[in-house]
Amino acid sequence: MWCDRTGRALGLAAACVLALAAPAHATPPDVFGFGPRTSAMGMTGTAYARDYEAVWANPAGLAQARVTGLSLGYVGGQYRLRLDGQDPAAAYRAYGIPDDVAPGAFHAATIGFHLPLPFGGALEDVFVLGAGFYTPRSTVLQTDVFFAEVPQFPVVNRVGAVHVHLALGIDLGRWVPGLRLGFGASALARLSGTLDVFLDEADQFVSLTETQVLSVFNPTVGAQLDLGEDWTLGVVFRDRVAANIDIDIEVTNLPVEIPRITVAALPQYDPHTLAAELAYRPTRCLLLAAHLSYRFWSDYPGVLSRATDFSNQPPRPEFSDTISPRVGVEWSLGAPRFGGALRAGYAYEPTPAPPARSAPALDAEGNVRIDEGSALTTPLRYVDADRHVLSGGGGLHWATELGLDVRVDAFVQAQRWAARRHAIALLDAPDAPNLRSDGWILVGGLALTVEYR
Repeated sequence: MWCDRTGRALGLAAACVLALAAPAHATPPDVFGFGPRTSAMGMTGTAYARDYEAVWANPAGLAQARVTGLSLGYVGGQYRLRLDGQDPAAAYRAYGIPDDVAPGAFHAATIGFHLPLPFGGALEDVFVLGAGFYTPRSTVLQTDVFFAEVPQFPVVNRVGAVHVHLALGIDLGRWVPGLRLGFGASALARLSGTLDVFLDEADQFVSLTETQVLSVFNPTVGAQLDLGEDWTLGVVFRDRVAANIDIDIEVTNLPVEIPRITVAALPQYDPHTLAAELAYRPTRCLLLAAHLSYRFWSDYPGVLSRATDFSNQPPRPEFSDTISPRVGVEWSLGAPRFGGALRAGYAYEPTPAPPARSAPALDAEGNVRIDEGSALTTPLRYVDADRHVLSGGGGLHWATELGLDVRVDAFVQAQRWAARRHAIALLDAPDAPNLRSDGWILVGGLALTVEYR
């Protein structure tokens, strides 16, 4: 009876923890960009972004802003991924997992501002403060914690967390012509807490939950340098963004001792990123950008952590570093008082993940487990593939006689999730064919920006 009641208690504990979350995996700007202009231009912007979009693309670009601006926007999209030709929800049913945890539609609001600081004298027009906020609908931080054998999408399914960017741009052109520096920080939510399960005086199980949502700040530094009138070089480094979930489950006041169980996961993760970009204006109306991003994915520890000090460790993801080339183009048209722009871009995002496979099974110390002289393996279905990102968009601007500049910008992206054959089947079934994955991620958004001259 005690074993049955204890099992029910732990089941209740796990249910309480998982009720805190639903699907996602890391920061949205790393998946499709931040802001309609840079997102439309192939997720570039390191060399040319100059308003609130620069807080992510390169905080040094903020230093170009000479007016105060506020932006309100919306971003939404749809995952259309396939596993063996079927929707992931159908694949999850075979594991007894509800359909609603599969990647699907997502919606979020965006807010941004840029504010030149009103210093005088030698510091006039030197400092510009900026911020950007991505706020998903009805959530602060979502995730589902699966065993490694369940198909999951740790690279692309990363759009379910509040993400905040704060930055300061510094224009040093008065002392070093064409030089701008920027410093910023990205903030994500981190969830920690405890879940106590015990017997009360009436011999009934009681559970008490205490959780805290904390902020995790990660620095960003960048620079821009004008190379004459037509060329600009931009570089930026973003620190790793890692938002953990750590819930300790304590079962006490029982005749048998049960070790502490930890529900731990890394649902939101961006690697260290170093990006460089060259922007060129051959004419006043045309802007071209060429971009490279290097991501240090080899440091990625994986979504899961072990539950107790005696648990076996989950298999290592063995991700690799990646280099992402991107290009963007913008054509401006119209008069200074009223005009618009057309934008397009392309980005190639190679996957850091090896194919889903049978990975070495590890013991509590991280050593490969051996049985009768043979190394043991365990299924690892981190499903990911290269992405080809086609983007486009446009904008309209109107300079009113009241001193307000009004802009409306929009973008769309079609991200092709390239077909890939993995080294393991979808299910552990004899003679099952190896898993094949492919699909699309469709994203769109718009923003209204008002600047005061």
